[in-house]
Amino acid sequence: EGLPVLASGFGWAATRSSLLTVSQVVPYAHAKTALKRCFGIPEGGALHITASLMAGLVTTTVTAPVDVLKTKAMSAGQSDIAAMLRAHGLFAFFKGWLANYVRLGPQTTFIFVFFEQARKVIERRS
Repeated sequence: EGLPVLASGFGWAATRSSLLTVSQVVPYAHAKTALKRCFGIPEGGALHITASLMAGLVTTTVTAPVDVLKTKAMSAGQSDIAAMLRAHGLFAFFKGWLANYVRLGPQTTFIFVFFEQARKVIERRS
């Protein structure tokens, strides 16, 4: 089948990766700011973990439709969006959402908790 088949999922994977990064970083920053301002949560572990889990919710929701379409395209060789909507409704694009959050929630938490700890170390050395 050749190189075109090998690269068939690249577009979907690149789209998902872009959406994943944007939907992690921006919601984390906003959640962190809102949690400090609205609830008075001080800088520290509780703030970082809560903001990370909130960012994970956004990330999972944003990437779910792309995950479903990518899976359909790679397994069936097509992804007819209109047919999926007619047959299953809007929720067809969120199949596997909980399983994705169970993976992305902790992953996002580890990323940002480690980021905050590394930032703290670098700031102390400066």
